[in-house]
Amino acid sequence: MSRPLPGLSGQAIRQRKRDEKVKFEPTVFRDEIVDHINSCSNMEEVQSALIQKGTDLDYRRYSEQLLDIFIAGGMLAPGGSVIDGKDGDLSKFCVFASNGNDDEIRAYIEILNQIIQRFKYLFVSLEEQMEKMLKFIKAFTSENREKFAKFLAFLNFLEMCPAKVLESIFMESLTRDDTAEKFMAIYFQTWLHNSNVTQLATTFKKYKLDKRLEELFPANKRSFEYMRERFESYEGLDEIISWQLSLRTASVKKELQTELIEKINQDAPEEELIQRTNEVMTEKGLKPVDMVPVFLSTNVMSFRGKLNSYLFQGLLKFHDEVSGVEFNHYFASYVKVFSAIVTAVSWNKKFDLMTEQALKQLAKYNKLFRAFAQTAAAQVVLLLRLQSYCVDQNMPLMKIFAKMVLLLYKMRVVDEDAILEWYHEKHSNKGKTILLPVMEPMILWLSTAQEGMCTDQFALASSHTIAIFSGALLTYSSSS
Repeated sequence: MSRPLPGLSGQAIRQRKRDEKVKFEPTVFRDEIVDHINSCSNMEEVQSALIQKGTDLDYRRYSEQLLDIFIAGGMLAPGGSVIDGKDGDLSKFCVFASNGNDDEIRAYIEILNQIIQRFKYLFVSLEEQMEKMLKFIKAFTSENREKFAKFLAFLNFLEMCPAKVLESIFMESLTRDDTAEKFMAIYFQTWLHNSNVTQLATTFKKYKLDKRLEELFPANKRSFEYMRERFESYEGLDEIISWQLSLRTASVKKELQTELIEKINQDAPEEELIQRTNEVMTEKGLKPVDMVPVFLSTNVMSFRGKLNSYLFQGLLKFHDEVSGVEFNHYFASYVKVFSAIVTAVSWNKKFDLMTEQALKQLAKYNKLFRAFAQTAAAQVVLLLRLQSYCVDQNMPLMKIFAKMVLLLYKMRVVDEDAILEWYHEKHSNKGKTILLPVMEPMILWLSTAQEGMCTDQFALASSHTIAIFSGALLTYSSSS
């Protein structure tokens, strides 16, 4: 028969401090914080009080309650209603108690930033808080909803909180009516007023939100046309429409370029390429009225992504000189046509053979080039595009840039006015130190030819020009 083990009767076992359970009392925390804030007389005192109180109170444990009070003035119940504090008191200094203008909202943002810099663990809590409050916006008054939209816009473009929290705005309960739409309209207006659409586009692309704006509307109305109609009804959202328009057309233009490359590789007639390009412009949404905002807006991030920055700068020098229809016609189509033509070539590594390939390719599709370069502005775009291709994608061709330009001139694709305009005013900066000297003999010849000097007279004075002329014209003649 086993005996019971001896015990320590009457011995008190002391509990370790780390195992002691501290009672969770959010209402006590709320009352103390609200009383402390309400004892302040201005925003500077509020900031000092909250930072000082963080050393006494457990902000890590009560981070949700702290942020509730900072934004709404009191703790939020499930669903979004504000729970009254002791004696029905709410914080008199909070985002919802502000007048709602950008300056005062920014002041609250600065206070919150100082608190978070002191207590860095609140960064994570802030992200979780924004996700929670976005789900509650339907319970807020319209006035408080606008204040919260501005507050969140500041947090996002100042990178205090990631924009991925906006995924909560696409909940069906918020999109079945105009709640999500109105909230994001205020959000966009605040962002554009204090920052720019370029940063907005970059941020939304980072979190894969850029192509989801149609989801802000009821399921049976989700289309680009409806989204544009609704955004046009709000003031200051033209850049949002242009940005979304550029995203919508990007895939269409990419498909067009792929199709043109295939047709070129199959030696399709130039007339077929021209016809197909024009069909895509009209049938797949590349309409002048739609494309003009994309290509003329100097702030659209996706536009700068499509072009390298120096080509974009060159285009800005003359975009005001042409009509929107002209610009759309030669730019939207021509850039893709040019890209398709040069992409279809498997370039030889030997420079002599590469030179021959380049000149033959230009000569082969001279009719296609002429179809989309019928105006002086269009011809300048052609020269800019040729410059960008040589500098960025095929640097050896920079040595024969003058030959290619001369060939385009002799094929009547570009005229002397466009060449002179590109050289003197509208060339892009990148690569100009190499390309402009290469073009000097031809520019001198064009300038003097306009004053009455014949080609032969100038050719005798410039052996370099003779070399350029003979190489380009020989290639042109053999391909014709």
